[in-house]
Amino acid sequence: MASCSVGAMAAHASAAVIGAETRGTTRRGRRFGGSVAVAASDGAGRTSSRPGMSRAVRWASAPIASRIAGGSGDDTTRPIGDVRVFVATEGPPAPETEDITTMRARLKEKQRALMEKLSMRKELQLELRGVVAVKHPELVNEVVPRNQFAQNRALLFAPPPPPPAPPAPMNNKQQRGGTIQYPFADGPPPEPLRVDGGDGGEQQGSVPPAPATTPPLKPRFNTTPGSNINHEAVIGTHKDRFNAPPPPPPPRAPPPLPMSRSQAMGQANVTYTAQNAPPNASFPPPLVAMGSTPANARQQSSVAPENANPTEARGGSKVPYGAPSGFIPGAPTGGTHANRPAPPMPQGFPLRKPPQAPPVPGGGGFHQPQMRAAPASAAPPPPTTAPPQFIPVPFGGKATQNAMPAPPQPPPPMQITPAPARPPMKSPYGTAPAPAFVDTSTVEGAEYAARLVEHEVVPLPHGYVDPVTGEPVDGVVRPPALCVEKLNVVVVAAECAPFAKTGGLGDVAKALPKALQRRGHRVMVVMPRYENYEGAIDTGVRVKFNIMGEKTEVGYFHMHKDGIDTVFIDHPAFHAVAGDIYKGDRREANFRNAMLSQAAIEAVWHVPCDDPSTGIPKPYGDSDLVYMANDWHTALLPVFLQAFYQDHGKLPYARSVFVIHNMAFQGRGPIDEFRNLGIPDSYRDDFFLDDPFGGECMNCMQAGLRLATKVIAVSQGYAWEITTDMGGWGLAPLLREFGEGKLTGVVNGIDLDEWSPDADDFLLTDGYAQFAPDATGLQGKLECKRALQKQLGLPVRDDVPLLGFIGRLDHQKGVDLITDAAGWLLGQDVQLIMLGSGRDDLEASLRKMENENRDKARCWVGFSVEMAHRITAGCDILLMPSRFEPCGLNQLYAMRYGTVPVVHAVGGLRETVVPYDPQSDTGTGWQFDEAVTDKFKNALGYALGTFRDQPEEFKKIQCRGMAQDLSWELAAERYEEKLIEAKYSW
Repeated sequence: MASCSVGAMAAHASAAVIGAETRGTTRRGRRFGGSVAVAASDGAGRTSSRPGMSRAVRWASAPIASRIAGGSGDDTTRPIGDVRVFVATEGPPAPETEDITTMRARLKEKQRALMEKLSMRKELQLELRGVVAVKHPELVNEVVPRNQFAQNRALLFAPPPPPPAPPAPMNNKQQRGGTIQYPFADGPPPEPLRVDGGDGGEQQGSVPPAPATTPPLKPRFNTTPGSNINHEAVIGTHKDRFNAPPPPPPPRAPPPLPMSRSQAMGQANVTYTAQNAPPNASFPPPLVAMGSTPANARQQSSVAPENANPTEARGGSKVPYGAPSGFIPGAPTGGTHANRPAPPMPQGFPLRKPPQAPPVPGGGGFHQPQMRAAPASAAPPPPTTAPPQFIPVPFGGKATQNAMPAPPQPPPPMQITPAPARPPMKSPYGTAPAPAFVDTSTVEGAEYAARLVEHEVVPLPHGYVDPVTGEPVDGVVRPPALCVEKLNVVVVAAECAPFAKTGGLGDVAKALPKALQRRGHRVMVVMPRYENYEGAIDTGVRVKFNIMGEKTEVGYFHMHKDGIDTVFIDHPAFHAVAGDIYKGDRREANFRNAMLSQAAIEAVWHVPCDDPSTGIPKPYGDSDLVYMANDWHTALLPVFLQAFYQDHGKLPYARSVFVIHNMAFQGRGPIDEFRNLGIPDSYRDDFFLDDPFGGECMNCMQAGLRLATKVIAVSQGYAWEITTDMGGWGLAPLLREFGEGKLTGVVNGIDLDEWSPDADDFLLTDGYAQFAPDATGLQGKLECKRALQKQLGLPVRDDVPLLGFIGRLDHQKGVDLITDAAGWLLGQDVQLIMLGSGRDDLEASLRKMENENRDKARCWVGFSVEMAHRITAGCDILLMPSRFEPCGLNQLYAMRYGTVPVVHAVGGLRETVVPYDPQSDTGTGWQFDEAVTDKFKNALGYALGTFRDQPEEFKKIQCRGMAQDLSWELAAERYEEKLIEAKYSW
């Protein structure tokens, strides 16, 4: 780095402000390492080392010069202007004689000294700016734009000679640039301030004097706030500016009175009064002529009302060029940064699409009727803003004062066409750009305006929905919906696990809605509120219905869990049957069923359920609505939907689907009880049934089947069976009329979250173990078998086949086949475990069988969910000798746990259990085709023989059963197809 003395730095700092010319200098270069330093020389050999500097400074203030430290070493001194400047003559370093440590220390020291000199340079500039503000008070309210030409800077700040002095000849630079034109309204600035140069005398700068007189110059600045923008700029023309005649030459300003040193340096205010004012001054000051209107006179409608009184925030006042950032107009700053005003906001806009009419002064924007300017005495109109479709943008990135004056008299409206861009005006002072506007009603205008706005990231509220996709915007990535078309499904059932369950209906009412919800549907389950269920919240909704001629008020409780809305219908009639939900006479059952069906229909209007797309609670509504009625308990729902609502124009697009779980229970009764339901007589024929076995009766299931849109049986095999006279229970002729278009069968699935050996919570204690549903889990199943034998007090043996039965003790489940074959069965080396409750005679038979075979049989009269899971996991063979079984779930659970089923080939049992064929090595169990004891013993004998004699084949049967996809996913897809068909059916 080149060495630079303190005096040279101070002189260079002064040159940035004063701009004095250097005479008789030559340039030469010195190479230090990889850089070149250019020094200024005066012919005597003394140089000022400063990279790239070609001119020296010969004027500076004495107070600052007195604080500059002297040079050292071979530095020489000589006076330059008003200060004594030190010129460095230090030679280049010798790298061969200087070690690296000394060189680093010397360079660091020079770096520190340079930073100190730069700091003093900044202070010097601030104080010199204060001196300029005092010497030229005319500049305090004028804005002098920056100029890229060095000659204009020199002309702007060069101190002129006193007025009486004769004009001096112009130098070469002035001759090339022409006659000097001062940008001041009153002619050239006053003579330069005389200060002590430090050697006891007063010295003046060596700048040549300017001519005594100058040609007239059109005034370019106005002292009115906001008037630095041309009036013509608002309407987009500068015609008057170029056509106006030049104004008369302004009077010459007298030289200022001598000042004290403190006033000159900005340390004391300069105050003029009537006694010490200059001879040509007057108080108050007269109006200064600026063209055809005095510059400091009140101009009517020349400035927009909102800009007439600029504040500090708007930055309406003007500051002189080069003033520090904290400069306050009208008062010296003294080099401080206090009271720093906010910078003026940019204004003025490029012309994207010209407005159809100019803005009215003080009016409301474009396209307004022309109005006369308000008189000077009238109160200014309130501030207005441009209409929202016009957005101001800065033109070319240049900033202007935050003021937009309106024209005194706007021209009549005219069609303005965009003109080609004109080249910038060749003015040393520049002009304010004409403001324009962007019309955001056009596509390009809107895009341009959008690019000017800094986008702000605003957190969206919870549940915000994308208006395009309809999906919630919460940052969670969701898989695409599996459903073909989203539906609002309402599943209505008298029981639903885990709240109330007596059979397979409760399991289906729990698992099927979850599977439909996973496919993307919105699902609600409606059931009675038999007890106080944990998590069910009272919605406060109370609705009165006419149930069988009685005014009945019901309440709605709500629970949202696993994406399912469960709605509980609350009424004392449901509380009375808690623990035995189907007890009571026929009229009580009809009352409960009618109340459940009608309350379920209106639940979509009254219950505020959580909307998964928005997260905001709201009712389901009646769009894309499909009701699913299950068994005869809800058979009145399709009837009420048609008779009470759709016949009156309500819920016209809602559809109902009737699901048959058990055809044996139909809700029969005397036909005279029809009038108690309150249904119009036109629907009497839908309830009437002339059964050859039971005679004439009212059949609720028949009415529900007739008025439902679709009918679904719980398996394809059962859908065929109910169309036969043996399996139809009197309704076979009606079901045969439906055909395949209305009647279909869909086999049930199982809930793998609850019924799977690798996720069963009941296998975590008492020696049980969870295991995988494949060949690797057979050892875990053996551990469950040992734990079950130990828990029930049976001998723990791995070689003995362990048989099990789970179900109701009634004629349908074929329990009598087991008791009739008990002598033959228990005479073999087997163990038997039975779980269930029902008919008293069958319960007594089970107790007798256990008492007679204490080491082989265990009979649990009653029901336990825990024991049902453990029996399914620990047994080797499951017995299901049902006389009819619409679908059956226990055989599905058994195969998932590796337990081989032996079933009667009816309904869903025939469809889900494949008979074992040793020739083709296929099959998942054994079947018998007739519900008689001998055929039951034959099928069970084959199973026992395979377990004892061919254990490896038995394990293969177990593995094939566990490998099946028995989940609800496939069943839910088939149910979805039928629900969508129902939506578009009439």
